[in-house]
Amino acid sequence: MKRIVIILCLLIAAFDVCGQELTVKSMEVAPMDLSASTQPRNDRNGNPCALVKVLMVDGLDRVEGNVIGDVEDRGTEKWVYLSAGTKMMKIVPKNHLPLMIMFGDYGIKKVESKVTYVLTLLLPSSPHDRQAGNSTDEFEGKTPREMAQIAEDYCLGNNGRPKDYDLGVKWARKAAEQGDADAQCRLALCYCLGQGVAQDYMEAIKWFRMSGEQIPGNAYAQCMLGLYYLTGSGVPQDFEESVKWLNRSVNQGNTMARYYLGECYYNGWGVSQDRTRAKDLWKTAAAQGNQDAKKSLSQYFNE
Repeated sequence: MKRIVIILCLLIAAFDVCGQELTVKSMEVAPMDLSASTQPRNDRNGNPCALVKVLMVDGLDRVEGNVIGDVEDRGTEKWVYLSAGTKMMKIVPKNHLPLMIMFGDYGIKKVESKVTYVLTLLLPSSPHDRQAGNSTDEFEGKTPREMAQIAEDYCLGNNGRPKDYDLGVKWARKAAEQGDADAQCRLALCYCLGQGVAQDYMEAIKWFRMSGEQIPGNAYAQCMLGLYYLTGSGVPQDFEESVKWLNRSVNQGNTMARYYLGECYYNGWGVSQDRTRAKDLWKTAAAQGNQDAKKSLSQYFNE
């Protein structure tokens, strides 16, 4: 009898969750997110689509509406390309009731070509959460800087938080979308390394650029952009553009950028060859502990 009661309780709990809809927390334009332009998809008439990034934890069965091509599953992000002018779509999760979303309910009359939107869905609260009155908005009251620090804590396992890249990405994305340069850099690094998201170098470059272009910008992001242009990874090789970003990073004291800028001066990549300048850069980088700079000094200057 006890076993039957337990099974019934589990079935009721499962029905309680599966018989509910997800809820829409927000749908908004992401003006700093250029994914719809950098990773475009055209509709059947050859016109560029809008991109809706659906943020959800639950599995997705399908999306109905003016969807162009397959939905891209990127972990907690589902990328849905829609024909420009679309006013609604239907989300069909695997474990919850279907959800019809009218864009006009969120101040968006229709989606526009080459524009990225972010749709955030929340799981239904459990009976325990509803009884306890727990808030589902964990971001409420937190500044972008505070959210960026929480993201760092999850990615590094600091300040009592377990190392959890999925949570790190979630917090970093929220802060990054609100313009925090450090969070944009962390999100870029997660895309670069495939931590908490599918590895995507174009997304990494996009977020590194957003971070580096700020004033003064994130020094590590600027260094990474310098390296991408130096090696031609994900972007056309451009030594002058590389030097520009490395200089910006060096001006903020980044040691790795100082080493690679020395390489540019030593070899005349993007600048007039100046081995005295290269030596000075490497000396400073070596004093800061950069091993590559120490090797270059030893190899080229017997120091």
